Amino acid sequence: EAMQNKTYADYIATRPRVEKFGTHGLFTDDGEIVNLNDVSKELNLHQGNVWTSVISLRREDAERLGYNNADAWKSLMRRKVFEIAEAHKIKPSNLKIYAAFHNTTHHPHMHMLVYSSDPNEGYLTKKQIDNLRSTFGNDIFRNEQYKLFQAETLKRDEIKSRMRDILNKYDISQDDIGISYKLNDLAKKLEKVDGKKKYGYLPKDIKKVV
Repeated sequence: EAMQNKTYADYIATRPRVEKFGTHGLFTDDGEIVNLNDVSKELNLHQGNVWTSVISLRREDAERLGYNNADAWKSLMRRKVFEIAEAHKIKPSNLKIYAAFHNTTHHPHMHMLVYSSDPNEGYLTKKQIDNLRSTFGNDIFRNEQYKLFQAETLKRDEIKSRMRDILNKYDISQDDIGISYKLNDLAKKLEKVDGKKKYGYLPKDIKKVV
């Protein structure tokens, strides 16, 4: 009631440092030109929930990854439409999204409004918030993650190769309680372990063997 004709959409669309498309900075996932007055009226009449989110990066990350302009954030939002709908328990056909990019000095960020055209639809849990954070983060940093995975694979292959060299030089025939015995013992124990065979996930007794 206090807002009258003004809404959060007006705030994110017109505040300083917003990157504008014409007279304001509001954009949506369908690429159409947004009429800010129409959006504000629609929000004032909406009887259901409206969720507001802020997705923020450090300036150095935004510059390095190309998220220093509104078009990059708009593309990101479009790629994540179905994940956004799923997280909010909203049918994609009913999903309404509006957003604006604020190119602030230290943390460029996107404000996002999410709601359903059906006022009785939608809810958001802490788990779904975490899922959204993960899906946006994985997309934004996907190229750096790929490089990291490559480096991890190379390091893992190097460790395997070095271990083979060590064992090939080892006289197993003289080994009753040494490294080969312990490795065989470890292998038998690991056969009974479900899930990933990573050290951090192993039971305490097997960690001691490792």
